[in-house]
Amino acid sequence: QDEEWNEATELNWGLLADELHSGMKLYVSKLLEIYNKYPALHEIDNSWDGFEWINADDSNNSTYTYFRKPSDGKNRILVVLNMTPMEREGYKVGVPEKKKYTLLLNSDDKQFGGNGKVIPKTLTAKEEEASGKPYSIKFDLPAYGAAIFRF
Repeated sequence: QDEEWNEATELNWGLLADELHSGMKLYVSKLLEIYNKYPALHEIDNSWDGFEWINADDSNNSTYTYFRKPSDGKNRILVVLNMTPMEREGYKVGVPEKKKYTLLLNSDDKQFGGNGKVIPKTLTAKEEEASGKPYSIKFDLPAYGAAIFRF
């Protein structure tokens, strides 16, 4: 954005010709698509029943992981966030079940203006404890990255 936002004028839609601007537009569109498709992200917003921290205390890695849960218990969402400029190779995330975890969003995808660090589309939990959970998945978490999985 070259100029400060001005409520008196329309948005500068020409900025979408720039790869980073169009990537951000696509990223926000994908986030909204996921939000609308998966009730876990918008149901039970007024209660802890719809949310569970996995790890809010990983100060060594500056990462956060949590679940969102819908009322029917299906299609739960796992969110993994890296708040640092350093990639977290082989990052282990505790999960409650030995299931397949399907990637819905990798914020580092090139289409969003990221560096293109690949996260596998499907991860299968292994019987290795992490963060107080009996199972875990492991993947390379991009710098300043967000990964959203369905399970």
